[in-house]
Amino acid sequence: MIESQFQTKFMHWFLLHKHYYADQVVFEPKVTKTGTFNIRQWRKKQPLQYVRLKDAAGPKGVFWKISDADIRVKPWDCFFMSNAPSYLVIWFDKYKEFFLIPVAEIPTRRISVSYKYCKEHWEAFTLLPVIKKKYKIYEK
Repeated sequence: MIESQFQTKFMHWFLLHKHYYADQVVFEPKVTKTGTFNIRQWRKKQPLQYVRLKDAAGPKGVFWKISDADIRVKPWDCFFMSNAPSYLVIWFDKYKEFFLIPVAEIPTRRISVSYKYCKEHWEAFTLLPVIKKKYKIYEK
């Protein structure tokens, strides 16, 4: 699964579970096809994502303008997020599970995190509720 596909499925998963979360929350979904996710490489290639996740989680906050270049209809022009729970979301395609890693718990001294490491530190989630709802298959 590629990142854009996961983002769409994750959005549907979140909408089914939003009652467990705050009124405002920030996510940065990532996909790995292997059993590890390279945190150092992510920070090096996209350093603002980590910084903005931290800013949104704290009092400093993030003010964001939505681009006018986007051809889709915008819900609004800009927004501000502060003191919001912020998560790095890692989908392990090999295991068909993902983890919501709070920004404060993103390992800073590790090069990468393995599926096993994530399983030991955070709860694993599946997209099964989304798939069941889509195909109207329900457990008895």
